Amino acid sequence: MEVGALISSRPLIHSCVLAMSAAHLTPIRGDMVTTTLTHRSTALACLKAEIEAVSLPRRRESASLLDRTVEMLLGSILLGMTEGWHDPTQLGITHLHGARVLYRKWLSAPTIPGPFSRVKACARTRSLITGLMVYWEAVTSFVHTQPLDATAYLAADEPSTIYVNPWTGICTRLFACLAKIGTLTRHRSLLRQMSVAASSAAGWAQASTEMIEHARSVETTLLHYQVPGQKRVEDTVDARTPIDHLQRLAQIYQQISLLQLYMTFPDIHAGSQDETLLRGQTSWTTSRAHRILTLATNVLAAIGVLPTTSGVYCLLTIPLIIAGSALQAPVCTAPKPHESSQSSPDILSFTLQDDTYLFWRNFVRERIETIHRIIGVAAIPRAQEILDRVWFLSDVRRFADESGGEFEYVQWTEVMVSERLETVFG
Repeated sequence: MEVGALISSRPLIHSCVLAMSAAHLTPIRGDMVTTTLTHRSTALACLKAEIEAVSLPRRRESASLLDRTVEMLLGSILLGMTEGWHDPTQLGITHLHGARVLYRKWLSAPTIPGPFSRVKACARTRSLITGLMVYWEAVTSFVHTQPLDATAYLAADEPSTIYVNPWTGICTRLFACLAKIGTLTRHRSLLRQMSVAASSAAGWAQASTEMIEHARSVETTLLHYQVPGQKRVEDTVDARTPIDHLQRLAQIYQQISLLQLYMTFPDIHAGSQDETLLRGQTSWTTSRAHRILTLATNVLAAIGVLPTTSGVYCLLTIPLIIAGSALQAPVCTAPKPHESSQSSPDILSFTLQDDTYLFWRNFVRERIETIHRIIGVAAIPRAQEILDRVWFLSDVRRFADESGGEFEYVQWTEVMVSERLETVFG
């Protein structure tokens, strides 16, 4: 039995899918709100009944227990991951903790004859469910603080044949890296806050060193990552979303993962020997801010090439947030005209730099609006609210000219927390 068959055969999964479908229609049909909540309530009741059933002390056939585990796992994933669709303030973390337990239990269970034995044994289905978990971990890693090794259970070798995943495309491994980066980003912010109040810097330095080691490990994985070739990927059977769109999506996620890493940990960007794997033999002699701007605009240009009808557009919110948050002009002083009798190239550079940031900020704003029109869930507009605040704070600091130290980026995750805009952008 394939996962698709669960939609019609299992009330829990069926109700989850109906709730998701109704949520997409809510922006154009206001009366669908009640329908959405009705289906969601039914799904929650079904999940509760399943949990109670497997908790009973009476003996159960192992095959039946595995069947219920699969159903509860998928139900928990769908309910938790879409909780913010109905109320952007809900993060679904409780469902995530439950799904982690069920996922480990499902993977470790022996394959026992039964209606779901093929679900566990099927490589395609295993790829789908693993991709779901990895995607969920990635998008939630930026909104809640957890141990650095919280997502270590996701580590797995990439299969020789790559199945297209609705949530991760063909780059599940990159989403696993992004989950680690989100966790590191949260820890870095927390450590920075603690260091201000701490009387001794010894503990802070030790924790910071540990985080940088984790960050370098993730960086190495990202720089060695190679986008799968077409021969390794099954046909999408979707004229609007060919394989090359999925390959471009993988490149985008590789770049934004590095971008987030470099904005959060400037130390690791000082000069990794592995950078040539990504950048060729070009020497990175320009400023860190310029290099980060280059990464961000490369990502945005790649997004701009994709048609808005492509199926990958629903996966571009996080890339737009990360790339958009990098559009922060560093503090710099424009030369005064009277200092030279001729036009200074620096004056032109200063003006064009402002135009560059303005152009790409407008591009990000337009693409987020496009995604909101396509997906139609309430969480998406929060992405632009966060970026608007990031840009405002960055511009204020720039024109206040608080120079003197190394340029620090306003972290979008910190703005999200301070403005109470936490939500799952998935």
